[in-house]
Amino acid sequence: MLALNAEAEGRMEIRQLKYFVRIVELGSLTRAAESLFIAQPALSQQMASLEKDLGIKLLTRSVRGVMVTQAGKAFYQQANTILKQVENARLVAKSENDHPSGMVSIGIPSSIANVLAAPLYSAIRTKYPDVLLEINETPSAYLDELVINGRIDIGLLFNFSRAKGLKLRKLLSEGLYLVGRQGSFDSCDPIPLADVCRMEVLAPSRTNSIRVQIDKGLFSSGLSLIPVAEINATPVTKKLTLAGQGLSILPWCAIDEEISNGLLQAKLIVEPEVRRDVFIALSETVPLSHAALCVYQLMIDIVFELIEQKKWRGVVAVDQD
Repeated sequence: MLALNAEAEGRMEIRQLKYFVRIVELGSLTRAAESLFIAQPALSQQMASLEKDLGIKLLTRSVRGVMVTQAGKAFYQQANTILKQVENARLVAKSENDHPSGMVSIGIPSSIANVLAAPLYSAIRTKYPDVLLEINETPSAYLDELVINGRIDIGLLFNFSRAKGLKLRKLLSEGLYLVGRQGSFDSCDPIPLADVCRMEVLAPSRTNSIRVQIDKGLFSSGLSLIPVAEINATPVTKKLTLAGQGLSILPWCAIDEEISNGLLQAKLIVEPEVRRDVFIALSETVPLSHAALCVYQLMIDIVFELIEQKKWRGVVAVDQD
């Protein structure tokens, strides 16, 4: 982590952090000055003053634009966190406890967004109308860093073992299904993993959370699966499955709409059951605003409601606190 001396910390101004972040994001002093509505010489002077106070070179200038030094990259992460905390402090000061307000950013993998995004948005609009919800449909593999750094307030992660920098709570465990277009199967009875291995399957690559759980099941059973293709995009996988180009392995939440519309069939994989765990995650170091804490609890409540109402099938919920 970037270390700042006490004297520098005392002189640093919030506006300098805003200026620096904007320069990094735009990669240009000229564009940053225009977007901030200040003169470029004044912006350059502010950055020179910031670097002098820190005793560290943050930016280098060249004909290609502004380049960020290694120290500048570290400082950028910290500056973003500080600016977010300042904004949250302002919102908390203006907000009564019964009326949370301000932006709350959440990250949801695409498969879970299918069942969670709409009811969560509706519940927040009803219960917390002054909260501006930002929904990011992001692969789980990238969400941990976004949450740790405070770029996203709340994230949903799969099969997570690394807890450093995160506060994790396990919500549920969901089964995985062999999926085919309507008419692919004589029945929707569960299917042993050994039978799946003999079929033409579209599977994710080995780093994907679904593939990780498939490979664990294969290893424990002494089986092997050779997919016809490796695809890491759920929408593409579903399109190919609907076109009859192969079978796929997906959780129920990813195919709920297509199942309801009679477009796809699904058979729960058993012997052994192949499951993945779902966690809700917060940053250990970046405090949440009051609004984000309200959304965090509401997300948990909505997840359990969906399970109780059987709108999220194939899952085993962890007991609610």
